[in-house]
Amino acid sequence: MVVVFDERSTVGLVKLRTKRASYEVAASLEEASRANAAFVASENVFSEITDEDIDSLFS
Repeated sequence: MVVVFDERSTVGLVKLRTKRASYEVAASLEEASRANAAFVASENVFSEITDEDIDSLFS
């Protein structure tokens, strides 16, 4: 994360807002990680289906 501020900002304010933003970024990344894990798990279900299974459905 990059924080840009000017001389009007105090170091304390920058630290406070940076800390808050880091929690929000961490929460977003955690949510994305869970969504990715669910997507990968759903792909595994389909990877177990073989051509023979599909052929048997339409025979």
